[in-house]
Amino acid sequence: GNAVAIDHGGNLFTLYGHNSELLVSAGDNVRQGQVIAYAGSTGRSTGPHCHFEVLPNGYWGDPVDPGLYVPGLLALEQEQGGGTSGAAPPQDAHGRHKDWTVAMDFARPIRDVVDLVTKVATKALGLIKSYVAWVFFILITIDLALGAMKKSMLGTQEDREGLFRWMVQRVLFYGMCLVLLFGWSDFVGNLSLHGLPALGALAGGDAHAQAAEAAVSDPTKIVQKGMNLIAPLINQAMSARGILDLLFKGPMLVICLVSGLILFILFCIIGFQIAMAYLEFYLTILFSFTSFSFAGLKPVRQYASNGLNGVFACALNLMFFCLFAVMLQATMENMAVDSFISAHTVQAGSREKLPRGMIGDKGTSATVDISGKPHADIAYLVHDILRSQYGKELRVDWIYAQLVHESANFTSYISRNYHNHAGMGYDGHGDYTRYGSDEEFARDYALTLSRYDVDGLFEAQTLEEYAAALRHGHYYTAPLEEYIHGLNAALNGGAFSTQSVLNLILLLKFILVTLMYMFFADRVSRFILTQFGSSGFRLSKEG
Repeated sequence: GNAVAIDHGGNLFTLYGHNSELLVSAGDNVRQGQVIAYAGSTGRSTGPHCHFEVLPNGYWGDPVDPGLYVPGLLALEQEQGGGTSGAAPPQDAHGRHKDWTVAMDFARPIRDVVDLVTKVATKALGLIKSYVAWVFFILITIDLALGAMKKSMLGTQEDREGLFRWMVQRVLFYGMCLVLLFGWSDFVGNLSLHGLPALGALAGGDAHAQAAEAAVSDPTKIVQKGMNLIAPLINQAMSARGILDLLFKGPMLVICLVSGLILFILFCIIGFQIAMAYLEFYLTILFSFTSFSFAGLKPVRQYASNGLNGVFACALNLMFFCLFAVMLQATMENMAVDSFISAHTVQAGSREKLPRGMIGDKGTSATVDISGKPHADIAYLVHDILRSQYGKELRVDWIYAQLVHESANFTSYISRNYHNHAGMGYDGHGDYTRYGSDEEFARDYALTLSRYDVDGLFEAQTLEEYAAALRHGHYYTAPLEEYIHGLNAALNGGAFSTQSVLNLILLLKFILVTLMYMFFADRVSRFILTQFGSSGFRLSKEG
């Protein structure tokens, strides 16, 4: 009792039951962290608790173990002696994964490549370090010998620099080169990797600095974050079971599928861009280390300078990607406050229109509890006969609503005297079929309802569709709106229709913003590598 059901989109529901007090109403939009109810002691329990269900196949589907969806919960269940094996990700009745972001790690190949290149570059630095140092010392020896020979051949008046000054300059320069050479991975690599990107993170706001650095060090994070945001779109599209769903649910599923695929491709490209910036940096660190050995000899010193230029350009490139990561994540957090897919609930028969910029499917409605209501046993009997004899499934609360409406709440003359609670068998002269018992009526009424299969009665998802199917089969001739109002009144106004609604404006903004960041990141990266990758650093005079 006192349950709250939340529609997460894509036919995924969660239910929180056995509460003492509800703090939300039907149709409300709720956010993460919002208090929706106070725990109660209803049901079979020894105290206040929460009855929690995850329904991946719609509100009427079978519940599954919440541990398959909530991180850490399955392990806790197993520690307490419960839970499931957890051997497979959650699936719906058709064997498809319903939680798209949990079941798959889309950026795994990118992360594996980045990790592999990082390990190879780090290992290669250690392997070639001694050889690079050996070449460097040979070139130093040659440079000193050539410089000394030149000094000896110049006269005192022509040598304006002086021997002592020349020696001090050489010692200081070679000492600096040795520091860079033997501390290359720490001094040059780590300073470039964490220094300039940290400036980019701070430029985007200190609160997002750690998130930005994490996005640069692991480019899959921004991809996975994007997938988490677009998961409702993919799940909504995956809820289609065939061509008929695409026809009956209108353009919403098609829009979700197309926009979800577009955003999926865009975030993969963004992840690829960050991964390339990351790989370029590590490969530049590796190859510039080998070229730095040429700093020991003046005629080839320009190659060492070019290596340092490459490191600076790649680090600057990472800095801007870090800045873009900060800005994109902040924008996603601000724009995705309201979900792309939300639940819109209206009372049955209402003519309320969706807000501008919204598009919805045909919707479903929640069952109204009729247990304990007068003559509810007749509706349950009709429901059981339809299921057992005709293999048909029909909502018992809709059956009850029709009986209440047709029999004036079981007070009409034919209801009290003929056991005819639905106006069955009207002969055109004011008389109706007489039944000897409610059981006899239930059998005939179930047979009558089974014949409305061709009118779509058993495919109805809302009370409006149920009433429309009956009218299509000429069960009644009253206006459709009037009949719907009567059915809803029979349920004390408790019949509500819930639609999955897509926010087209928010979706379009999100796609455009993602495209903008991807475009500018690509342009800025090309500009940096072109402008700063040319000659910039000079290791003394190179010619």
